Amino acid sequence: MFSSKMQEIQKNEVVVTGIDAFVLRIMLAYIYTGKIKNLTVPLAGDLLFAADKYKLKGLKTACREYLKTNTSMENALEILTIGDLHDPDLKSFAIEFICKNCDDFNIACEIERKIKVFKNVPSGILGNWCYSSY
Repeated sequence: MFSSKMQEIQKNEVVVTGIDAFVLRIMLAYIYTGKIKNLTVPLAGDLLFAADKYKLKGLKTACREYLKTNTSMENALEILTIGDLHDPDLKSFAIEFICKNCDDFNIACEIERKIKVFKNVPSGILGNWCYSSY
């Protein structure tokens, strides 16, 4: 990019769009060090998007593996969405996770739905009621 007569070399700058500045800093740190610090599920999703956009296989693999390792009933749908947008392997993993944990997943979804409907019921009582329904 910088050895050609492209706009970037003439202006001595590169414009990066569609990526949050924080995510860009972490992506650049990964490029230079090969490490990612303080990774979270949402950040891994954002980095996976950036890695996919800029064809950074190592970063994409690291994010995918982090997301697989940290999949839970609480974030399985979020990880499925990330996989659907950026990584077919992650999408397949999330679908399999949800199917294997279908009973627990349905209970968690039902609890969340009931909490929205019965906002004034104390959560401990509501939780016991939801689990006794199954």
